[in-house]
Amino acid sequence: MTDTFHILDLLKPYLTELPEFAYKLDWETRLASEIKLYQTTHPDYTVRVSIPARPYSSEEVASLIQWKHEGVTDREIARRLNRTYWSVVYKWQDVKNRKA
Repeated sequence: MTDTFHILDLLKPYLTELPEFAYKLDWETRLASEIKLYQTTHPDYTVRVSIPARPYSSEEVASLIQWKHEGVTDREIARRLNRTYWSVVYKWQDVKNRKA
């Protein structure tokens, strides 16, 4: 995620020359578009943005490992850690790959 945002920052100066690509190159434009879409298609949903600058603490990683071994679902782990579901899924993949 951090790399993606870095690339978007590098491309930002070109938005004035390529305004029709703002939906792909400008995170704020894309997020606003997605929020608008989900407000109409799923009005009861809240769009939550995972913040890549919020790394997992050692304690969170330890809890994640413990809960996974106890069979706790990713959705429940996300709720306990106040993280998004996909953040937990990606972090678990990262933890497993580092152990290998």
